[in-house]
Parts: sequence; C-alpha cells; structure tokens
Amino acid sequence: MGPKDLPPEILSLIISLLVERANSPSEWRDNLQHICNARLVCRLWNTLATTYVFENLVLAYTTDEYKAWGDMIDSGVVKQAARRVYIRTAPDDDHEGGIWNAYTKKGHDGLIKSITRISELEHIKELYLRFSKHCNGVEVRYRLREEVVEDIAIRHYILENVFRAIQSPARNNFATSDIRTLTIENLQNTPLPDFTSSELFRAVTKNINFLHLMVADEYNEARPDWDAYRLERRVFEPLTTLNLGNFVIGHHEQFDWVLNQSSLTSLRLDRCSIVSYLATFRENIHSWQVRTHDWHEYPTGSFGLDASDAIYGFSGTWETIFNSICRSLPRLSDFRFRYGHDPVFPVRPDKLSVGLTKKRYTAFEDNSWNDVDESGFLTFGDSLRGRPDKRYLNRSEETEVGDYQALDALIQEVRKRQQQLTLRSD
Repeated sequence: MGPKDLPPEILSLIISLLVERANSPSEWRDNLQHICNARLVCRLWNTLATTYVFENLVLAYTTDEYKAWGDMIDSGVVKQAARRVYIRTAPDDDHEGGIWNAYTKKGHDGLIKSITRISELEHIKELYLRFSKHCNGVEVRYRLREEVVEDIAIRHYILENVFRAIQSPARNNFATSDIRTLTIENLQNTPLPDFTSSELFRAVTKNINFLHLMVADEYNEARPDWDAYRLERRVFEPLTTLNLGNFVIGHHEQFDWVLNQSSLTSLRLDRCSIVSYLATFRENIHSWQVRTHDWHEYPTGSFGLDASDAIYGFSGTWETIFNSICRSLPRLSDFRFRYGHDPVFPVRPDKLSVGLTKKRYTAFEDNSWNDVDESGFLTFGDSLRGRPDKRYLNRSEETEVGDYQALDALIQEVRKRQQQLTLRSD
C-alpha cells in the first residue's frame, strides 16, 4: 500500500505531523517550512496541507501585517481553515531598552479595522490577545515613559472591539463553532465594571472553557496602584481551565471570583503572590478612596518610614487560599502553583511544577513592588537581613508550616480525584 492508497483522513493526520509546533501560544508562529514543501507534491497534498498552514492567523502591529491580514481574510480557503487568531496590539516592546516611537493614531485605527474582520471567520475556536506590557494607571496625568503607549481607554477600546467581532450578528449567523479558549496577556489590573457587566461580555464568556489571564503591572506616578484590589467577581460558565499569572492578592475576598468557578477542573497559578506589607503617602489613601478594611495600620514611623506614609499589613495567607480551593472547587483534578519568569504565557502544563515558592509573599512601598529574595526576605522600610538591630521580615518563613500543610492536603485531594477519574474511565 502506498500513500495514494491511504484514506484522505489518515493522510491528513500524517501531513499534520510536518508542522513544528511553537512551545506556547504567545510565540505565535509554528514552523511551517516542511508542510509548505508538502503542498508542492500534488493537488491532494496541497489541499490537505493548506488546512494546517492557515489554521493559525496572526495579526501583529505593523502596516504590512494589516495588509497581509486583509488579504488572508479575503481568501475563502483561509476562512475555512482558520481555527485560532493571535492579536498583538503593539510593536515588539519587550526587547532590551523597550522604548519605541512608532505608535500612531493611524496605526491604531488600522488595528481596529483589522480586528473587526474576525467576524468573517466562522471556524475559530481560540483567540489570543496580547497587549503591550507597559501601562500607566488612572492617576498618571501625562506620559512619563515613552514605552507606555496604551492607556486604559485604548486597551478598553481594543478589548471591546475584539468582543464585538466575536459576537457580531454576521458571525453568529454562519459560525459553526464558538470560541472556547481565550488568552489575554498583559491585562491591565484596572476594573471595567460597565464592560464586564454588559450583555456583550456575558455573551462571549458564557462559552469559554479555557481562560488564561496574565496581569500587567502598572507604572505609576511615584505611588502604588490599588486597582488590583477592585477586580469584579464573575462566574464564567462552563469554565474548566484557568491559568492565572502575576495576580497579587491584597484583600480576603479578592480570590473569591476564582473560587466561584465551580466547574473548574484545572487551576494554574503562575507568579501569583499575597502582599503582606504596604506603604504609600497618607493623602493618597483618602483621595483614592482605598479600601483598607482588611488591613492592620501600623503606627506612624514604623519600619523607619516617613511620617507622611500610611503603613499597613495584610494578614492573608496561602494556607487560607489552598484550603478554600480544596473546599470550593470540587471538580478540580489538576493544580499547579509556582513562581517563575518564563518569557512566554501561558506556560505549557508540563513545564509548570507544584511547589511552595519563597516568593509567594511580597511588599509594596511607594511606587513599586519590592524584591523578594530566594529565602523569602522582604525588603520594606528599614527591614534589613542580618542586622539584629533592625526588623527582619520574612512572611514566607512565618507561614511555612501552615502553607505547606494546606498545599500538601490540596495536592493529595487532587491526586485522589485524578485516581477516581481514571477508575471511571476504565
């Protein structure tokens, strides 16, 4: 039996192996060299290979990319083959230095026009949206850094247009599948209550099974950003997988929106932490209407900080979080918890470990998240490691026993559920 004698379905599967897959969705492009060569063999191979060549469509920020994107969408073959869409809203700003001056209103308009054509793709099941990693908070009245090119309004506008394209009446009339996987990288940690409570938001998210969110740190005007502590609670049914990156917990109820996802079977926490100590100018607490109900206020001048600083401590622990996960997510059979700095998101599941990282607690002082060393030591005020006359802060050391026991209990419960699922499948 030769290749000509194989059923088309079997031959298609064999040809698909010629695609060298990228390590992560954020790397965008698979290596298509070999499968493109296969298209030259004969008409049948060309037809079968085309499905895999155009299953991933990339929309990146350049005028040339907009034109290429438009040409692809004009093709009926591409429309039929497309299964995933990757959108990068800004130029590659992650290189050394990270400063560029190419962002223009004209370019932004071109991006929005290109995004609207997603409505013409009837078979897409996955969408990946990556914003610039640089962003300012609402408190910044002028642009302090050249690399900050997407303010909150622009990000909101882009996000809303992506959702409108997904949920457009034209697409709903002919689409053969719903988008089941949504990945948003560098999602700014500012609340958008009007958007997340809209019918548009509900209509898109009701079909999401796999949600991957990486939060971006804001660059502010020598002051902290408190938006992270005002995330809205939402239930994404029927969500089964949640990959959450760079999420900082600062209130007891802040993790509740995750615990409310009772349909979750897989939860992966990547670079997530709890803030234990916070300090900022006292006047900002009142002008920003910061919620401090969960925080203990230290006396003025504590930790050697200025009298003008308001100083707080948060008692939250990972022991509480782990126990809540075990109780609130009865279907969970896959759990990962680690702290790494991979250049791609989401990290492949097989690369995600489960361990009690020393960096699971952090501190915020003035205008930045303070560094945490490998031993868990927190730099905050005059706290200095190895100085007996100074305060030594190590929240991970203080909570190690309770956190470890809770994590171990969660892991054991997850393994038990895995075994039960295996027995049922047999």
